[in-house]
Amino acid sequence: MIHFAETKEPFFLLNPKPLTFETSHRVVILESSSSCCEYGNECDCRREEESGSSITRNAIVRIRVPNKETRGTTFGRVSNRFRLESIDDGRWYRSAVTSTSVSLPRSIHPAWSSFDSILSNSGDDRVRYAPRSMDAMKAGWFSEINDFWPGVSLSLEVDSILHRERSQYQDVLVLQTKTYGKSLVLDGIIQCTEKDEFAYQEMIAFLPLCSHPNPKNVLIVGGGDGGVAREVAKHPDVEKIVQVEIDSSVLNVSKKYLPFMGVGLEHPKVTLNVGDGFEFMKQHTKEFDVIITDSSDPIGPAECLFQESYFSLMKTALKPGGIVCSQAGTAWMNLDHVVQTLRHCKSSFPVADYGITSVPSYPTGQIGFVLGGLSTETNFKVPRRIFSEEELDKMNLRYYSSQVHSAAFVLPRTLMLIYLHAESSRYGDKQIGKKSLSFA
Repeated sequence: MIHFAETKEPFFLLNPKPLTFETSHRVVILESSSSCCEYGNECDCRREEESGSSITRNAIVRIRVPNKETRGTTFGRVSNRFRLESIDDGRWYRSAVTSTSVSLPRSIHPAWSSFDSILSNSGDDRVRYAPRSMDAMKAGWFSEINDFWPGVSLSLEVDSILHRERSQYQDVLVLQTKTYGKSLVLDGIIQCTEKDEFAYQEMIAFLPLCSHPNPKNVLIVGGGDGGVAREVAKHPDVEKIVQVEIDSSVLNVSKKYLPFMGVGLEHPKVTLNVGDGFEFMKQHTKEFDVIITDSSDPIGPAECLFQESYFSLMKTALKPGGIVCSQAGTAWMNLDHVVQTLRHCKSSFPVADYGITSVPSYPTGQIGFVLGGLSTETNFKVPRRIFSEEELDKMNLRYYSSQVHSAAFVLPRTLMLIYLHAESSRYGDKQIGKKSLSFA
């Protein structure tokens, strides 16, 4: 008999045989590779419509897990995962399932009604599915855990869960936090918060726009929250904005729960397309002055947006003298990723650079952008368009200025390794390793 225990790390079920467990108390299956009957197993579960979402009292469930090793893979990145969680007064418990039977300790018996009320905020009349973003909820706090920056986690105290769903592409969660206001979380990763989103949105928009002499036509790939569109539309030279977002759920959620950003999606300059930005650019060549890629981290569907082929494709969609700008992560936690992204950009653009901005709710409080230009006269460090203080106030810019523009490309000496490795052909696609960036 293996008891539930409060643990810091998730566990995997590596046994390909059917799992049988019995409990006299209600628990919730947050994720599973299948419903209990999908693989033709005998099933004694007494659940509504056999939805696979919850186990009723005294239920016995058998689930077959695909015979595939998951050792060394962080939970949430594999398909054959299975885990049980329970909540008690805000404390989450994870099961270390290593045998066919588990039982619940007395400490997690009560407080199910409060959990039901949290999940019912979205309008569901019963618990059906809790997205992966819910995994990080513990004692009233949301903690961002991602193997892309191992050993580091940002936690936000949560007042309420405004929305949660599983879209066709990802888990979508909207939180009302105590200090940072409303927050959008995709696949367990914080995308933006009401308190500091403008620092990111303004910089990813105005760095490329103010580096271009006349940015009339702009393409935004991603950016479903609407923040980038909101900022791009402020630039007086911009006449047309085309935005391509693959996940309509993010668009709808942002309009409803994040109107301070979603307003950008409704701007008359914006033409919104729901689809794949990669495929969109294949059909539109030499159309845009600036292309901005506001993507999530390079995991899952967004991974292709950081490859050399993507930068090559953006090049074909640009007019002569065009500029691209892409979210490129933070060198403090993943130097290899930043270097490789900059290297991919350099392979297609004669001028490329890496700039940074400060966003407290992002890992290390900092995030960077890779910019590329087709014209050899482009100098990202010196803005072509300089706005007066009056113009900045009129556009309601709270972070960006011409001085901040230039400062974004002034990196600490230790981060100058980005350029050293990106420009050195002898590295190829080889990882440069953690020791290349010393904090001592």
